[in-house]
Amino acid sequence: MYFCECITCISGCGGRVVTVSPGPLIRVEAQPISIRCDVHDYGGPDEQDFEWRMSTTATGPKTNIISSFDPGYSHASLSQRVASGDISVVRLKDNQVELKIAEVRTQDAGFYECQTPSTDSEIKGNYKAEVQLIVIPHTLKVSPATPPAVVPEGSDITLSCNVTRELSQPTYLSVSWSLKKGSVTEEVLSFGPQGGVTTGSKYARRYADGGIRLVPGKNGAFDLVISRVTMSDDGTYECNGTEWTHESGGTWVKIVESTKEMGTVTVTATEPSFTLTLDPVVNPKMAADPTELVCRVSNITHLPLGGRLGVSWLHTPLPGIGVDPQTSNAVGSLDAHGNLLPGSTYSDRLQSGAIALSRVQPDTFKLRFLRTQVRTNRTDFNPLTPDLSVLTLDVCSLTGPKFSVTIQSDASTVYPWETAKMECTLSVSGSSPKTDDLAYEVRWFFTRLRGGESTTQVGGVDRFGVVRKDARNSSSDVSIERKDTHTYTLNIHGTQDSDSGEYHCVSTPWYLSPSTGVWTQAEELTSARIFLTVRFRERERGGEREREREGEREGERERGERGRERERQRERERE
Repeated sequence: MYFCECITCISGCGGRVVTVSPGPLIRVEAQPISIRCDVHDYGGPDEQDFEWRMSTTATGPKTNIISSFDPGYSHASLSQRVASGDISVVRLKDNQVELKIAEVRTQDAGFYECQTPSTDSEIKGNYKAEVQLIVIPHTLKVSPATPPAVVPEGSDITLSCNVTRELSQPTYLSVSWSLKKGSVTEEVLSFGPQGGVTTGSKYARRYADGGIRLVPGKNGAFDLVISRVTMSDDGTYECNGTEWTHESGGTWVKIVESTKEMGTVTVTATEPSFTLTLDPVVNPKMAADPTELVCRVSNITHLPLGGRLGVSWLHTPLPGIGVDPQTSNAVGSLDAHGNLLPGSTYSDRLQSGAIALSRVQPDTFKLRFLRTQVRTNRTDFNPLTPDLSVLTLDVCSLTGPKFSVTIQSDASTVYPWETAKMECTLSVSGSSPKTDDLAYEVRWFFTRLRGGESTTQVGGVDRFGVVRKDARNSSSDVSIERKDTHTYTLNIHGTQDSDSGEYHCVSTPWYLSPSTGVWTQAEELTSARIFLTVRFRERERGGEREREREGEREGERERGERGRERERQRERERE
């Protein structure tokens, strides 16, 4: 019987090449390891077989570990570990496998060789590759200090953690803190292994503003200081220490880590404290005279960032006028936004303007009676000086100024290579800060589709005036200019068709709180969207129209010349 065999070459036939993970590999005992091996430029079937051997020294005898095709390949000293799954080989691709050891042992250190049986039509290239494995003891220690269990809102908290290891090989350490709330864990801050600091997304701005800082100490001591804690900072804190190795090719590999729970921190709310002063600035001399009372708030402490005061005015009648003196009637209230909430008894007088409530300063409130009424248990109306008093001032919800954003464009359609301009304008209402006490972070976003949800950031300017432009798939360029405190312009220079789409701006206002002297971040604002169209000129059609207009102008010149000639002819005839 005759037969033929077809042998194929994968990735060319320049000779078989077998490679393994670059080494030496430094790993920690009792930790899992994996060593990858692949082959290319081979002949024969797509799926290749692999065999693993090892020796304790570079020139020592080899011991069979495991084969991808021969179940009886393993040496007797390793067969039990192979059978239990502690040592295994996993196929990743037809030409790639991984040797895995679930818990590496000190005696596993040595030189590991991966070889592939030949399926080539001729012996060519290399059929095996070797890498050194170094196994070091597990010496990583993570020792956190227990933080205080209860912390008042607005105070500072220090999270101390000590991370060490015995240095026998060139390994590196990192330390990180995380906050656990229920089943959700959020990264707070990480340091190392290259000496850099990274933060979780929710803590990036606080770290940039100095609200979170890292204080490295000696002998593996690290402190994370969180300033002015809020209610969102309570939960269970964890400290993680990780040992790393820097392998050939610049890859950082985590070889062992340990996470320890530091303790649960409860942040208690601190009610604002203040002093009230009531002064009558306009005293009535008789009935129907105006009355003005001013209530001032001073010595404010523990006011939340960006807090604003609201006021409620109450009236308790004096004894002897036929009303229960213990009953208080609400005159009216001003909430933190300045909205008037009238009391039922005084609603009509407030709506007519006979009674007015106002906020004259962030910490000063005024109650005005246009015509003071005096009620007694008699029907006479002799001139009296009424005894008026304010019994209490209630603090309402606390907020900051109100901001809004609008967007407009100088043109919705431009031609290629022209400049498109879009203007983002911010406005503030309520208790408006001074210009020097106000700043904005403004970012511009773009999407090709009208109403598209997926957007790309074009660029932005932070609250310090630093402009950042993002990479774009366009030959055009962008610039951002600040016209004044509230107005920012996006310029797209040399527009192209790829610049057509919807644009909008997102702004984060910052203002200096007059009560605390701290820069406060307001809620993020998103503008409406405007669509920009980059339209190509019809050059040939435009040229024809230009030639037609030129012809019309030439005809007009000829008709004018003929008219002037006829006029000269009439002059000669009259002569």
